[in-house]
Amino acid sequence: MSKTVNVYWTNVNGQELDLSLVYEDPNPLIHELTLNRNNNNKDNNLLRCPALTDLTKNLFVLKNPLKTSASFVIEDGKVSKNMDSVGNRWSVNRPPSLNNQLLATYDYSLIFFSETDLDVMVTAPYFSQTKHNSWGSVVPGIYNCGSWFRPINMEFNVWPGVTQVSLEEGEPMAYVKFFTEKNVVFKRFSMDEELMNQAKACSSAGFWEPRMPLLKRYERFKKSKRNKFVLDKINKRLL
Repeated sequence: MSKTVNVYWTNVNGQELDLSLVYEDPNPLIHELTLNRNNNNKDNNLLRCPALTDLTKNLFVLKNPLKTSASFVIEDGKVSKNMDSVGNRWSVNRPPSLNNQLLATYDYSLIFFSETDLDVMVTAPYFSQTKHNSWGSVVPGIYNCGSWFRPINMEFNVWPGVTQVSLEEGEPMAYVKFFTEKNVVFKRFSMDEELMNQAKACSSAGFWEPRMPLLKRYERFKKSKRNKFVLDKINKRLL
C-alpha cells in the first residue's frame, strides 16, 4: 500500500495579470517550527508531543507572496469602493455575516484536488506570528478535495469597525490541513478554460442550489463523472 497521496494544486487568478510565478508549494508547518526549536530542551519539547505531531502532520502554511494593503469606504452601510496599494486585489463580495464586520476577499486562491476522498481544512495560522490578526482573521472551512473542485479563497472576517487591511510579504495567512495518515505529495498543474468552468460551477453551487448539503454535492459530482473529467484534464497539464 502506498505511503503517499498525491494532491494536485494550482493558483487561480482573479484579475487579468497572471501571478503564477509568485506561488510556491505550501510549506509544512513542522519544518518551520523545527528550524526554531530550542535544542537545549530536547526531552520536554512540545515538538515531540504526540498530540502536536499528530496535528501538524500534513499541516501546511499559506503565505502572502506580495505586500498589499487596502482601505474601504463605507457609505449608507455599504462598501462603495476600495483603494488598493497594488492592483485591484481586495474586494467585498457579500454583506457582513456578523454585525459591523466586513468580509474582505484577497485575490489569492488555490485549488487542491485528490484522486481519492480527502478532507482539507482551512484555519487561521494559530502557531505563527502575524500582523493581520490585529484587523481580522481568515474564514475557516473544511471540504472533501477528492469529491469537489473549487478554489480556496482568502476571505477575511474583519474585526468590528475596521476598514483598513494589510498583509506583509511572506506573512502567514492560513493553514491547510489534509486529514490522512499518508504523506501528502504536491503536484502542480495549470488551469485551462474547461477546468476553470468546472471550478466556477462548484464554487457557485451555493447560489444556483442553495442550502444543499456538501455530501449531496459530492454525490452529484461523482455521478456526473466530474471527478474523472477533472483528473484527466489535470494529468495533461502537470508542470
